[in-house]
Amino acid sequence: RPDASRLAHHADEAGDTKAVLEHAQAAAGHAAAAGAHRESAQQYVRALRHADGLPARDRAELLDRYALEAQLAGLSAGAAEAWTKAVALHRACGDGLAEGRSLSWLTRACIPVGRNADAEEASRTAIAVLESLQPGAELGRAYATQAYVRMLNRDNADGVAWGERAVALAEQFGDLETLAYGLNTIGTSLVLAGEIESGIDYLLRSLAVARENGIWLWIGPALSMLGSGLGEMYELERSERYLREHIAFAEEHDLWIDVDGKLRV
Repeated sequence: RPDASRLAHHADEAGDTKAVLEHAQAAAGHAAAAGAHRESAQQYVRALRHADGLPARDRAELLDRYALEAQLAGLSAGAAEAWTKAVALHRACGDGLAEGRSLSWLTRACIPVGRNADAEEASRTAIAVLESLQPGAELGRAYATQAYVRMLNRDNADGVAWGERAVALAEQFGDLETLAYGLNTIGTSLVLAGEIESGIDYLLRSLAVARENGIWLWIGPALSMLGSGLGEMYELERSERYLREHIAFAEEHDLWIDVDGKLRV
Protein backbone atom coordinates (compact mmCIF):
# COMPACT_ATOMS: atom_id res chain seq x y z
CA ARG A 1 0.00 0.00 0.00
CA PRO A 2 1.20 3.61 -0.47
CA ASP A 3 3.35 5.08 2.29
CA ALA A 4 0.90 7.41 4.05
CA SER A 5 3.70 9.21 5.87
CA ARG A 6 5.51 10.02 2.61
CA LEU A 7 2.25 11.10 0.97
CA ALA A 8 1.46 13.33 3.96
CA HIS A 9 4.92 14.93 3.73
CA HIS A 10 4.57 15.73 0.02
CA ALA A 11 1.00 16.98 0.47
CA ASP A 12 2.20 19.25 3.27
CA GLU A 13 5.00 20.62 1.11
CA ALA A 14 2.49 21.24 -1.68
CA GLY A 15 0.01 22.93 0.65
CA ASP A 16 -2.70 20.43 -0.27
CA THR A 17 -4.87 20.62 2.86
CA LYS A 18 -7.32 17.89 1.87
CA ALA A 19 -4.52 15.44 1.08
CA VAL A 20 -2.63 16.32 4.26
CA LEU A 21 -5.68 15.63 6.41
CA GLU A 22 -6.25 12.30 4.69
CA HIS A 23 -2.71 10.98 4.63
CA ALA A 24 -1.42 12.44 7.90
CA GLN A 25 -4.29 10.91 9.85
CA ALA A 26 -3.77 7.58 8.11
CA ALA A 27 -0.05 7.73 8.91
CA ALA A 28 -0.81 8.60 12.52
CA GLY A 29 -3.13 5.62 12.82
CA HIS A 30 -0.56 3.26 11.34
CA ALA A 31 2.14 4.58 13.68
CA ALA A 32 -0.09 4.23 16.74
CA ALA A 33 -0.99 0.66 15.81
CA ALA A 34 2.73 -0.12 15.51
CA GLY A 35 3.43 1.40 18.95
CA ALA A 36 5.28 4.40 17.51
CA HIS A 37 3.45 7.01 19.57
CA ARG A 38 5.85 9.91 19.03
CA GLU A 39 5.65 9.42 15.27
CA SER A 40 1.85 9.23 15.55
CA ALA A 41 1.76 12.48 17.52
CA GLN A 42 3.95 14.19 14.91
CA GLN A 43 1.59 13.14 12.13
CA TYR A 44 -1.39 14.49 14.07
CA VAL A 45 0.46 17.80 14.53
CA ARG A 46 0.85 17.92 10.75
CA ALA A 47 -2.87 17.29 10.31
CA LEU A 48 -3.81 19.90 12.89
CA ARG A 49 -1.87 22.58 11.03
CA HIS A 50 -4.41 22.10 8.23
CA ALA A 51 -7.50 21.58 10.39
CA ASP A 52 -8.82 25.14 10.77
CA GLY A 53 -11.44 24.60 8.08
CA LEU A 54 -12.84 21.42 9.61
CA PRO A 55 -16.19 21.42 11.42
CA ALA A 56 -15.76 21.97 15.15
CA ARG A 57 -16.68 18.38 16.02
CA ASP A 58 -14.12 16.92 13.60
CA ARG A 59 -11.43 19.31 14.84
CA ALA A 60 -12.18 18.34 18.44
CA GLU A 61 -11.89 14.64 17.62
CA LEU A 62 -8.57 15.26 15.88
CA LEU A 63 -7.30 17.11 18.94
CA ASP A 64 -8.42 14.21 21.14
CA ARG A 65 -6.51 11.71 19.01
CA TYR A 66 -3.38 13.84 18.98
CA ALA A 67 -3.56 14.42 22.73
CA LEU A 68 -3.73 10.71 23.54
CA GLU A 69 -0.70 9.91 21.40
CA ALA A 70 1.20 12.85 22.89
CA GLN A 71 0.30 11.74 26.40
CA LEU A 72 1.44 8.18 25.69
CA ALA A 73 4.77 9.52 24.44
CA GLY A 74 5.24 11.56 27.62
CA LEU A 75 4.41 14.89 25.97
CA SER A 76 1.96 15.89 28.67
CA ALA A 77 2.17 19.66 28.18
CA GLY A 78 1.16 19.34 24.54
CA ALA A 79 -1.53 16.82 25.42
CA ALA A 80 -3.01 19.14 28.06
CA GLU A 81 -3.08 22.04 25.61
CA ALA A 82 -4.82 19.94 22.99
CA TRP A 83 -7.40 18.47 25.38
CA THR A 84 -8.18 21.96 26.68
CA LYS A 85 -8.99 23.02 23.13
CA ALA A 86 -10.99 19.85 22.52
CA VAL A 87 -13.07 20.42 25.67
CA ALA A 88 -14.01 23.92 24.49
CA LEU A 89 -15.02 22.63 21.05
CA HIS A 90 -17.07 19.73 22.45
CA ARG A 91 -18.80 22.16 24.80
CA ALA A 92 -19.59 24.53 21.94
CA CYS A 93 -21.07 21.60 20.02
CA GLY A 94 -23.22 20.64 23.01
CA ASP A 95 -21.63 17.17 23.21
CA GLY A 96 -21.53 16.52 26.94
CA LEU A 97 -20.27 12.95 26.65
CA ALA A 98 -17.29 13.99 24.57
CA GLU A 99 -16.65 17.00 26.80
CA GLY A 100 -16.61 14.82 29.91
CA ARG A 101 -14.37 12.26 28.24
CA SER A 102 -11.84 14.91 27.22
CA LEU A 103 -11.94 16.50 30.68
CA SER A 104 -11.09 13.15 32.27
CA TRP A 105 -8.10 12.77 29.98
CA LEU A 106 -7.11 16.40 30.57
CA THR A 107 -6.86 15.56 34.27
CA ARG A 108 -4.27 12.91 33.53
CA ALA A 109 -2.24 15.26 31.32
CA CYS A 110 -2.13 18.11 33.85
CA ILE A 111 -0.61 16.08 36.66
CA PRO A 112 2.82 15.25 35.16
CA VAL A 113 3.46 18.93 34.41
CA GLY A 114 2.58 20.07 37.94
CA ARG A 115 -0.84 21.55 37.17
CA ASN A 116 -2.51 19.82 40.10
CA ALA A 117 -5.18 22.47 40.67
CA ASP A 118 -6.13 22.33 36.99
CA ALA A 119 -6.27 18.54 37.20
CA GLU A 120 -8.63 18.69 40.17
CA GLU A 121 -10.86 21.22 38.42
CA ALA A 122 -10.95 19.18 35.21
CA SER A 123 -11.85 16.01 37.10
CA ARG A 124 -14.62 17.63 39.12
CA THR A 125 -16.03 19.33 36.02
CA ALA A 126 -16.02 16.02 34.13
CA ILE A 127 -18.06 14.43 36.90
CA ALA A 128 -20.52 17.34 37.03
CA VAL A 129 -21.01 17.31 33.25
CA LEU A 130 -21.46 13.54 33.02
CA GLU A 131 -23.69 13.24 36.09
CA SER A 132 -26.09 15.65 34.35
CA LEU A 133 -26.51 13.04 31.60
CA GLN A 134 -27.66 9.43 31.57
CA PRO A 135 -25.13 7.24 33.43
CA GLY A 136 -22.71 5.48 31.11
CA ALA A 137 -19.17 4.31 30.60
CA GLU A 138 -17.86 7.89 30.40
CA LEU A 139 -19.07 8.59 33.94
CA GLY A 140 -17.31 5.46 35.17
CA ARG A 141 -14.07 6.75 33.65
CA ALA A 142 -14.60 10.13 35.33
CA TYR A 143 -15.05 8.39 38.68
CA ALA A 144 -11.87 6.37 38.10
CA THR A 145 -10.00 9.56 37.28
CA GLN A 146 -11.18 11.21 40.49
CA ALA A 147 -10.05 8.07 42.33
CA TYR A 148 -6.63 8.52 40.73
CA VAL A 149 -6.46 12.15 41.87
CA ARG A 150 -7.45 11.21 45.41
CA MET A 151 -4.85 8.43 45.47
CA LEU A 152 -2.13 10.85 44.36
CA ASN A 153 -3.12 13.15 47.22
CA ARG A 154 -2.97 10.12 49.53
CA ASP A 155 -6.67 10.48 50.33
CA ASN A 156 -6.69 6.71 50.26
CA ALA A 157 -10.17 6.03 51.65
CA ASP A 158 -11.64 8.39 49.05
CA GLY A 159 -9.50 6.75 46.38
CA VAL A 160 -11.05 3.39 47.23
CA ALA A 161 -14.57 4.82 47.34
CA TRP A 162 -14.35 6.57 43.97
CA GLY A 163 -12.66 3.51 42.49
CA GLU A 164 -15.51 1.30 43.67
CA ARG A 165 -18.02 3.61 41.99
CA ALA A 166 -15.99 3.39 38.79
CA VAL A 167 -15.85 -0.40 38.93
CA ALA A 168 -19.61 -0.66 39.52
CA LEU A 169 -20.37 1.40 36.40
CA ALA A 170 -17.70 -0.40 34.38
CA GLU A 171 -19.29 -3.75 35.23
CA GLN A 172 -22.78 -2.42 34.54
CA PHE A 173 -21.83 -1.20 31.06
CA GLY A 174 -19.25 -3.85 30.19
CA ASP A 175 -16.44 -1.31 29.95
CA LEU A 176 -13.29 -3.38 30.44
CA GLU A 177 -10.90 -0.43 30.11
CA THR A 178 -12.56 1.42 32.97
CA LEU A 179 -12.75 -1.81 34.95
CA ALA A 180 -8.96 -2.13 34.69
CA TYR A 181 -8.60 1.57 35.56
CA GLY A 182 -10.91 1.38 38.59
CA LEU A 183 -9.29 -1.79 39.96
CA ASN A 184 -5.93 -0.05 39.57
CA THR A 185 -6.95 2.96 41.64
CA ILE A 186 -8.52 0.82 44.36
CA GLY A 187 -5.46 -1.38 44.56
CA THR A 188 -2.97 1.48 44.69
CA SER A 189 -4.97 3.30 47.36
CA LEU A 190 -5.07 0.15 49.48
CA VAL A 191 -1.33 -0.46 49.12
CA LEU A 192 -0.58 3.12 50.16
CA ALA A 193 -2.98 2.79 53.11
CA GLY A 194 -0.93 -0.16 54.36
CA GLU A 195 -3.36 -2.86 53.20
CA ILE A 196 -0.62 -4.21 50.99
CA GLU A 197 -1.74 -7.74 50.15
CA SER A 198 -5.32 -6.68 49.47
CA GLY A 199 -4.05 -3.85 47.29
CA ILE A 200 -1.79 -6.19 45.34
CA ASP A 201 -4.77 -8.46 44.67
CA TYR A 202 -6.70 -5.57 43.10
CA LEU A 203 -3.71 -4.46 41.05
CA LEU A 204 -3.12 -7.99 39.78
CA ARG A 205 -6.80 -8.19 38.84
CA SER A 206 -6.38 -4.94 36.94
CA LEU A 207 -3.33 -6.34 35.17
CA ALA A 208 -5.17 -9.57 34.32
CA VAL A 209 -8.18 -7.70 32.86
CA ALA A 210 -5.83 -5.64 30.71
CA ARG A 211 -3.71 -8.54 29.51
CA GLU A 212 -6.53 -11.01 28.92
CA ASN A 213 -8.51 -8.51 26.87
CA GLY A 214 -5.64 -6.93 24.95
CA ILE A 215 -6.06 -3.56 26.70
CA TRP A 216 -2.40 -2.61 26.48
CA LEU A 217 -3.14 0.96 27.63
CA TRP A 218 -3.69 -0.28 31.20
CA ILE A 219 -0.94 -2.88 31.40
CA GLY A 220 1.77 -0.28 32.03
CA PRO A 221 -0.13 1.57 34.79
CA ALA A 222 -0.76 -1.70 36.65
CA LEU A 223 2.93 -2.58 36.56
CA SER A 224 3.91 0.99 37.44
CA MET A 225 1.60 1.19 40.42
CA LEU A 226 2.68 -2.22 41.69
CA GLY A 227 6.30 -1.09 41.47
CA SER A 228 5.99 2.44 42.82
CA GLY A 229 3.37 1.62 45.46
CA LEU A 230 5.34 -1.30 46.86
CA GLY A 231 8.50 0.80 46.76
CA GLU A 232 6.82 3.53 48.78
CA MET A 233 5.89 0.91 51.38
CA TYR A 234 9.51 -0.41 51.44
CA GLU A 235 8.54 -3.73 49.86
CA LEU A 236 11.68 -3.29 47.80
CA GLU A 237 12.24 -6.77 46.39
CA ARG A 238 8.73 -7.02 44.97
CA SER A 239 8.86 -3.38 43.92
CA GLU A 240 11.97 -3.89 41.82
CA ARG A 241 10.46 -6.87 40.02
CA TYR A 242 7.44 -4.88 38.84
CA LEU A 243 9.41 -1.73 38.04
CA ARG A 244 11.77 -3.70 35.80
CA GLU A 245 8.79 -5.30 34.08
CA HIS A 246 7.22 -1.88 33.61
CA ILE A 247 10.38 -0.39 32.13
CA ALA A 248 10.64 -3.25 29.65
CA PHE A 249 6.97 -2.84 28.67
CA ALA A 250 7.30 0.93 28.25
CA GLU A 251 10.41 0.59 26.09
CA GLU A 252 8.78 -2.07 23.93
CA HIS A 253 5.70 0.09 23.32
CA ASP A 254 7.40 3.52 22.99
CA LEU A 255 5.55 4.85 26.03
CA TRP A 256 6.22 7.77 28.36
CA ILE A 257 9.72 8.45 27.05
CA ASP A 258 9.87 12.21 26.42
CA VAL A 259 9.30 14.80 29.14
CA ASP A 260 10.03 18.13 27.42
CA GLY A 261 6.49 18.91 26.26
CA LYS A 262 7.35 19.49 22.60
CA LEU A 263 4.99 18.88 19.68
CA ARG A 264 2.42 21.31 21.07
CA VAL A 265 -0.44 22.60 18.95
